[in-house]
Amino acid sequence: MTSRRIRPAMVAGGLALSLGVLAACGGGDDDTTEAGSAGFPEATNVDDVCAAGAEEGVVNVRKTTDAEVFAKEIVPFQEKYPDIEVEFVSQRPEDVIQQIVTSTQAGRGSDTDVVDLALDDAKPLFDRDLVANVEWTNLGIPEENTVDINDIHVYRSQREIWGLVYNTSRTSPDDLPDTWAELTDPKYKGQIVIDPRANSTGYLAVAWGPDETKAWYEDLLANEPLVVEGETAGLLKVGAGEGVMATNSYDATVREQQGNGVPVDIKYMDDVVGAKDHYAVIISETEHPNAAMCFLAWYGSEEGQAAQLEFEFKDNIAKPDFVSEAADFAIIDTFEDMEMVSGVTQELSAMTVGG
Repeated sequence: MTSRRIRPAMVAGGLALSLGVLAACGGGDDDTTEAGSAGFPEATNVDDVCAAGAEEGVVNVRKTTDAEVFAKEIVPFQEKYPDIEVEFVSQRPEDVIQQIVTSTQAGRGSDTDVVDLALDDAKPLFDRDLVANVEWTNLGIPEENTVDINDIHVYRSQREIWGLVYNTSRTSPDDLPDTWAELTDPKYKGQIVIDPRANSTGYLAVAWGPDETKAWYEDLLANEPLVVEGETAGLLKVGAGEGVMATNSYDATVREQQGNGVPVDIKYMDDVVGAKDHYAVIISETEHPNAAMCFLAWYGSEEGQAAQLEFEFKDNIAKPDFVSEAADFAIIDTFEDMEMVSGVTQELSAMTVGG
């Protein structure tokens, strides 16, 4: 049995009213940091790309984070590199991807420089060679956070860990199942909250394969779970006492809701622990390549990662020490696994609706 108490992150006061601020980043005329006909500029070192980024003056960022939260999160970057104005739009991945693809196909380039998104959302960008190939380790990103996708260097900006969420007022971790397999035990009948989209339970297919996962899910449905769409919605049902446990939540959401006083915690199972990764990428047709590299070098730095944990409640630990040595650590870091899990997830969702 693996259980860990998550303590709410402390959120600092003060709201940034604007994402753009001005001041000097430093000079530098290194030709390797100037975009030109040779293609995307080389990632030499942080000082050089940030000096060149200050000349470009702006970086356009798109992700789903609330704009007010993001404004607080990037205050340290603004203070350090105030000659680079951050223009931010909170936008769903599918919407920004469609805009980028449509605009670049029409020959208009892209008004988006940086996108932070999951691998399944990013596939259209990789398919169209719209992701810049950056040697992130030259910019201080730890090698353990980098990955090659279609021979393009990108880095993992966040890793959310999947577990079984439970109501701390109604039960203790010792009274919960220790494995996902045990959730099908009839003694848990009517106590489980699931999401009809099944977009977390699909991760089990990485460890178990499609057939075993679908067979397990059929048995889970026989336990008459409460079906609630949405990760937060399901967690709040558990917090309100309408269910004992939920299968569709991650550590970041638990931290956030604990901070709101919701009586929930998360138990990491002994058979499979899933991880949902986010990747920070630069659009290859950006007009601000150095400003984008400067921003993402900070975003993936110790300071940037701490800001994401504080304000978004999202961590980026490669393999947390609370993951059981016996557990399969289910990570999707290839398009092959992504497509397999996506297919299984669709089948599980259809089983839920049809059931």
